Amino acid sequence: MRSLTINKQLLYLFASNLAILFVGMGLFPVLPLYATDLGATSGVVGVYLALTYASITFGTMLTGWLAKRIPYRALLAGAGLLGIPALVLMGHVTAMWQLIALTGIVWFTGGIGLSLVSVLTGVITDPERRGKSFGLMSLSLPLAALAGGMTVGQLIAWQGYATMFAALGALWVVLPLSAWRLAPVSLKPARKDPARTTMTQPGLGGAFYAFTLVTLLSTAAINVGRMGTSLSMHALAFSPSEVASTATVSGLVAIPVVIWIGSLSDRLDRRRLLVLSYVLIAAGVSTLIVATQLWHFWLSATLLLVARCANGSVGAALVTDMLAPANLLRGLSLLNTSGWAAGVLTYATSGFLVSSLGTSPVYVGAGLLAALSALYVEGVRGRYRQRAQAVSEDLKRITQTTRPVSTAGGRIAR
Repeated sequence: MRSLTINKQLLYLFASNLAILFVGMGLFPVLPLYATDLGATSGVVGVYLALTYASITFGTMLTGWLAKRIPYRALLAGAGLLGIPALVLMGHVTAMWQLIALTGIVWFTGGIGLSLVSVLTGVITDPERRGKSFGLMSLSLPLAALAGGMTVGQLIAWQGYATMFAALGALWVVLPLSAWRLAPVSLKPARKDPARTTMTQPGLGGAFYAFTLVTLLSTAAINVGRMGTSLSMHALAFSPSEVASTATVSGLVAIPVVIWIGSLSDRLDRRRLLVLSYVLIAAGVSTLIVATQLWHFWLSATLLLVARCANGSVGAALVTDMLAPANLLRGLSLLNTSGWAAGVLTYATSGFLVSSLGTSPVYVGAGLLAALSALYVEGVRGRYRQRAQAVSEDLKRITQTTRPVSTAGGRIAR
């Protein structure tokens, strides 16, 4: 019965995750075009894209603080209700500042939603199923890339931007609906729980902060590859449909792989799979250095998308293993923030670096970032394992301490 309840909760969380990523993955390729129609220069477009990532970073950063003051279901529902009118109004803007403001609202609320989904997934799932559960959430990324790429452009061609934004606003309704169906879950420990006083609750720790930095650097390398794919294909005179095909092909390949990786991380060392994801990032950006044919870009996009999904699901599961429950909300919020902050870093600097150095040196630099991430995580595997074992032992002690006690009448006191 408990397993069925958890599966239902994961389904609602998956629906929210998919809706947010569908909007983000579908809109991101067309937002530069929309901004250009409003008179934005290439420089303004670059700043605009950096601000979208800054907004989602701010949302994930504030989630921990907000969730301590607002019930998480109300917070998720509020994010949805605030994002719906913003999405609809995006189709009726007449000035660039209006587009920037409304995009900021949508991406900010999306950051809150994504962070809540990650935290709740870690809270409601058992350690032996954690990798599979986070893998399920990461499955929404290739599905969103595939579905968003196939529908958003078609909606614009069929009825224009206003209809497209209205349709995405309707999809955002999934957030308050899912929040309404979620079961109550505590995201913070009870203030007067005697069992908690026996548990060592260290801070997040140096190992966590180091891994957060590694996540930022490896995600920045992925973003360089994503942006570089468009730049390189444009320079080689590939058509827009051929550029869009990289998202379709990579999404189709990534879907079964992501499911497999999530389950695999429950049986193998999660750290090993993370090292593999960093190797895939290095291979993906390195492929762009020599890419001249369409299948080269398909290969690069596939490697980068698989690595991005693995990096997100396995990384979140590893952090959940490492952190005490009292630190989970803060820790996963910071982890999510680091990933989105990488977008701000990438889009704020990559254009300048490419114009100054060319694409190949930038790709080499991104590959080195991924390689260094792999070497670091491989070299400190003992620290992550010891931290996870310590948390696991503390949780076992809590369980033993809080077992129901029989009363004189033979009934169980709860």
